[in-house]
Amino acid sequence: MATDTWQSDSTTSSQSSNSSRFDFLDRKDRRRIIVYKRHKGITVQSQEDLCQALDKDPHLRCSRKPLPRMCSRVDIRTEDLYNEPEKTAYQHYPNCKASLASVGLPMGVSMRRMLFGDFSDLYIVSPESSPTNSQASSLQNSRENTRPLE
Repeated sequence: MATDTWQSDSTTSSQSSNSSRFDFLDRKDRRRIIVYKRHKGITVQSQEDLCQALDKDPHLRCSRKPLPRMCSRVDIRTEDLYNEPEKTAYQHYPNCKASLASVGLPMGVSMRRMLFGDFSDLYIVSPESSPTNSQASSLQNSRENTRPLE
């Protein structure tokens, strides 16, 4: 089985954790990163703190989006939530490029990016889901909420 760039097979070890699935995260790195949490906005925290948050909730996923150097706003699209195999599998879905959010970077972050080149990536935390799961739950919800005409 080929190993993905975002996911490792180390979850079988005795110290398995949700954050170990993401090889771009370092559990001991205290450098500050920009984190976007769906429906909560942007925060600045350490990779260590992000790993702890991911370990607490196994239903979260994390993806990383590179940021252009001079941007102060970020458009987050559906495809930004996917890992590489999912991007390939779902690239033909009509909502793959749909915009989920357009967020402005905090002024301090923008200044540090321009002056020092810090914060080159945006880490996106979202619920674990895929278009297939979304379709199934959407169909289930529509059946439950539909009443027969009398």
